[in-house]
This record gives sequence, C-alpha cells and structure tokens, in this order.
Amino acid sequence: MTKDELQKLLQEIESISSSFETEPWTENIRLLKSDFDIKTTKEPKQYIEFIDSVSEVLRQARVLFLHSALNRVCLKDGVAYSFKTPYQANMKYSAVMKKEGAFYILDEDQHYRDIFVTEKFMRFVQDQYWELLDS
Repeated sequence: MTKDELQKLLQEIESISSSFETEPWTENIRLLKSDFDIKTTKEPKQYIEFIDSVSEVLRQARVLFLHSALNRVCLKDGVAYSFKTPYQANMKYSAVMKKEGAFYILDEDQHYRDIFVTEKFMRFVQDQYWELLDS
C-alpha cells in the first residue's frame, strides 16, 4: 500500500467512524450517534453504499494488518515459513512466503496461491504469531 493509499484509507475510516459512538455498547458493537440524522439518507441505495464503503474499508484494513504481520514473519524473500498448525479452508495451507512484496500460502498440493483477505485468515495469522506481533 502506498503512502497516498494508506492516507486515503485512514480518511475513509475516520469518516465512517464519525457516525458511531466512541464508547462501545458491547464488546463488538458500537451504536450510531444519537445525533445521526436519518434524513441525510433518503434512499435505500445510500444505506447500501454506506455498508459497501464500510465493508471495503474493513477489507483494506485486513490487507494492511496481514501485510504488516506477515512482513514481521517473512524475513527473507522466497523462503517458506511454516505455520504451527495448517490453515484450513477448502484445503490445508501449511506455509507462507513473501516474494517481491506479495504474500503467498502453500496449499496441500504444494502450489502457492495468494493469501486470503478474510477475517478468518486474519484471525488465524493473529493467533499463529501473537507472540511475535505483541512484541
């Protein structure tokens, strides 16, 4: 991610975040601010656009986290770093490799494919490397 793309992402996060209360209602839920003007969203299309923009910012934030975390794991280009336990999706993935700034995971057929950008994979990376990421 370039510096300009990162700045744009941070601005989008700030813009979306400004519609929500700063203190969470529960551990994972933040409510819309009480002064949120529902009249500013006149059509269902605006709700969908809002949801889409939040979803895209979330996806970009996951990509940013994964690149940040895997940069700390993959110290050398072209070297496979094995997971403590395989990542299970439609097949098992046993290692991650960095090559020319991109990350790839090794599947059970011994092929490398792009990393996943799902929340499930992000949590897997966080769980695998929490000791390294916490330091």
